[in-house]
Parts: sequence; C-alpha cells; structure tokens
Amino acid sequence: MIVNSEFYRSNKLTLLVAVSLLLAITLGCNFSAGVGDFAKPEMPSTEQQNALVKQTLKEFAKGIESGDFSSLMSNASKELQSQASPDKIKGAFQGMIDKKAVLVPIMQSADSKIPDFTTPPSIKEEGSNYTMQYTGSFPTDTFPTYFDFKYIWQDSQWKLLSIEVKYDSK
Repeated sequence: MIVNSEFYRSNKLTLLVAVSLLLAITLGCNFSAGVGDFAKPEMPSTEQQNALVKQTLKEFAKGIESGDFSSLMSNASKELQSQASPDKIKGAFQGMIDKKAVLVPIMQSADSKIPDFTTPPSIKEEGSNYTMQYTGSFPTDTFPTYFDFKYIWQDSQWKLLSIEVKYDSK
C-alpha cells in the first residue's frame, strides 16, 4: 500500500507539472514576461521617432478641436494619467481651445512636415525607468509649432509622460 501511495503522489505531481506546462504553452504564457521593460529599449529609427511625435501632435490637435483629451490620455503613461485627468488637461490648454479655428489647421499641417529636433533625442535612465524626450518644432503653415514631448518606456512601448505645445506668431 505504501508503494501505491508513493506511486500515486509521484504520478499526481507529474500530471500537475505536465498540465501546467501544457496550459502555459497553450495559453501563450511567456516565461520571460516583464523582462522587456527592465532591459534598456532600443532607440527608435528616425521614421519611428517622426511618427511618434506626429501621432502625439495629431492626438493633441483632436483634443484641442473637440475639447476632449480622453483619446490622448488613453495612450499616455500611468504617471500622466494619475496626475492629470482629461478635464485638467483641457483646463491647461483652454487658451488653445479658444483659438482652435486658427491652431487646429496649423497642427494638422504638421502631419506632412518633418520635425526639426533642437537636441538629438536619446534614451535616458531615470531611476528604474527609461525616458526619451523630443524637443523641437514643425515648420507648419503660418508659424512654427514648438513641442516638448517626454515619453516613458511602459508595457513595452513609449507612452506620453509630459506634453508642451507652443506657438510664436511674432
């Protein structure tokens, strides 16, 4: 009887390991999950950088046009989402919303332009996080669009951490 009990426990353990392994493979479990966010991300290509900055400005322009920044905030970092609600962002940019008839077409024209970075973008380690900052301008119609976007590496992608957009009509 003791031998059978040992045999049963041994087979039960083997079956449990086999089922666990089978479930992990079937469900696509990644045994290195989470490791990617701790490793330094690769610098995006020039095309990817331009696309990231243009997409951020495009989402911002949609918020200015509609007065609703929920789309911009849904793609933002956890830190930005916890610090600023879409309504708080709306309040911060109310001056631009009031001038949306002039500013939105200017922002939209940036989509066909190449951003001019005042400092070369680079990945920086800040504590246990990696950040990347893009500061520069678009040679948009009427007058330039100045931007300062900071991103943080989260969930294996760059997420918006801070945003500043300015115009100088001279």
